Amino acid sequence: MNPETLKPGDTFVIRDRGGVHLYILVAINGKAKKFVFVNITTRRDLPPSGLPTPRDPPWRVTLKKGDHDFIKRDSDVNLGDALAVNEASVPNFLSGARKRNPMTSSIATRIVGAMTISGAVPDEIKRLLR
Repeated sequence: MNPETLKPGDTFVIRDRGGVHLYILVAINGKAKKFVFVNITTRRDLPPSGLPTPRDPPWRVTLKKGDHDFIKRDSDVNLGDALAVNEASVPNFLSGARKRNPMTSSIATRIVGAMTISGAVPDEIKRLLR
């Protein structure tokens, strides 16, 4: 996949060490030539009511069925596994990936906002979001 054709919000289904996940391109830092991706994982810690608990941190981003056609149940953006991929490595990173419908810009913006305040996101990646 040609990095020049990618834009924030693009999504890809990728088989990784944990199974098959939806990855979202959330930012492109043209100066550093880095592409920032996050993945989505099924939320497993909801109480029986299915409602968020008071212990949910303010940076948690939970996506619901309908937010994207890949998402079938409540899923969290895995901020701690954010990846910064060099432009030259993007084709290799996305080899074997299936491109899906893009995420809405409002959700992509919400994810980036959460990344800037989350302690789980490395400072190196936070700097790329500026």
